[in-house]
Order: sequence, then C-alpha cells, then structure tokens
Amino acid sequence: MASPADAHSKSSEALLALEAASKLVAMIWASVLQQRCAL
Repeated sequence: MASPADAHSKSSEALLALEAASKLVAMIWASVLQQRCAL
C-alpha cells in the first residue's frame, strides 16, 4: 500500500519533472526563435 508520504514524494517528483520539461521546452523555443530571427 502507498503511504501518504509516498504519494507526496511522487507528486513532488512529477512537479520537478514538469518544471524540467517546461524549462527544456522554453530553451528549445528560444533557440528556434533565435534561428528564425537570424534568417
């Protein structure tokens, strides 16, 4: 059985993953925009 602490660490892990993914998307988006501006 999952304890509340496990559920909490799972949700915070998901939040960290979401944050990392959004940062990655932002970096990719910024580089794409820079390339478009350079063209």
